[in-house]
Amino acid sequence: MKPFHCLFAWFVAALFSVSAAAQGPGPQTRAAQPATVMVATGDIDSTEARIVSELARALGDGSGLRIIPIVGQGSVQNVSDLLSLRNADAAVIQYDVLSQFRRSQRIPLIQNKLQYIAKLYSQEVHVLARMQFSCLADLNGRTVNFGPKGSGAALTAENIFNAHGVGPQPTYLDHSEALRKLKSGEIDAAVFVGGKPAPLFREAKYTDKLHFLDVEFIDALQEDYLPGIVTNDDYPDLVARDEIVSTVSVASVLVMAGHRSQSEQYRRMAIFAERFLGSLERFKARDFHEKWQEVNVLAPMSGWTRFPAAQAWLDANARRAA
Repeated sequence: MKPFHCLFAWFVAALFSVSAAAQGPGPQTRAAQPATVMVATGDIDSTEARIVSELARALGDGSGLRIIPIVGQGSVQNVSDLLSLRNADAAVIQYDVLSQFRRSQRIPLIQNKLQYIAKLYSQEVHVLARMQFSCLADLNGRTVNFGPKGSGAALTAENIFNAHGVGPQPTYLDHSEALRKLKSGEIDAAVFVGGKPAPLFREAKYTDKLHFLDVEFIDALQEDYLPGIVTNDDYPDLVARDEIVSTVSVASVLVMAGHRSQSEQYRRMAIFAERFLGSLERFKARDFHEKWQEVNVLAPMSGWTRFPAAQAWLDANARRAA
């Protein structure tokens, strides 16, 4: 080969090499990258935020899977984010919020657009009131904080008071601000939805002349809620030693938007679902939140479809899951 032709061949080879480098890693390199899944939670102090943080710490090994918690604005907003934001892969959402969306058809046929991976734990409804009020009926016409407007807590509070035929004057303050106003007497009660023991109530004591009110588990609440209790073990500074406060609780559900089985997002979510379901026993150790003890991944959700990859794992590992 003549010197000019050798030089030209070298130049072409070098040009293709630079072009390939500029285009990024090839398919084999990309396949080695961890599957990154973003999971939306409630606010920074919520039970969901801690649960998803623990999920990320335990399962995100950096090689096959990476989980990134997203601090959200509550269950209602998380539903919208799942269906509109490209980067939101999954979210923890209250069951009553899903039911409300389905019944109202605010998003038409939402049951065909969302799929669940698993029911998780229940979150207790806490109604903390000034000592002069002894039951929900006493709060008729009184100022009660429902939580941030549009949040899952606000929707739950509205459902509970409507079911009991009690009409308070709602406010929509942040929970920490509401607790300050409750202690100062500026409001009469506050509703908080969260897994017990909720860190919010570390700043409240019986000496603040505050206590939890019973929430009766009446027929009108039984479609979307479960019975619950709060005891001295949960809040020793607010509940007497032999006292049991009856309340209701709402299930939290790990939900995702439905995707075609050929899509990249489906592939990533399949890795996430299989890793989560296969590692559940790890979360029932002492190092993790008490609410992991309640998780039963086999529990169905009537009227909703489980993510096919999650269902396939459960079918193949029925004895292990049980």
